Amino acid sequence: MNRVIDTLVDKLGHELVNVPAELNVLVEMGFSEDEASALINKVISAEKWLEIRVKRDKLIRDTDYLVQPDYPLSDSLKSKLTIYRQALRDIPQSGVEPDAIVWPQKPAIS
Repeated sequence: MNRVIDTLVDKLGHELVNVPAELNVLVEMGFSEDEASALINKVISAEKWLEIRVKRDKLIRDTDYLVQPDYPLSDSLKSKLTIYRQALRDIPQSGVEPDAIVWPQKPAIS
């Protein structure tokens, strides 16, 4: 995968667009290896969060029909689904690193 940093201000104050997120390129631009590594890790984290949001949104969509007022589920099960869906929505704000996400379990629908 070709990772890029969408916008970046170099050491001279120039705003650059679509800079390859590669250590050697960033070092050649004047960033230290530590700074370059931090920038690359930021890009990787953003990619992971995007993947998490896509998965989270799909899991929520997969249960949309179950929480419709006319869908025949008990109040107890609808309540469990509401809690599950809220737990999914809360994942991005959880403060957890992307690799440490614990996905909530979908209630069994019988």
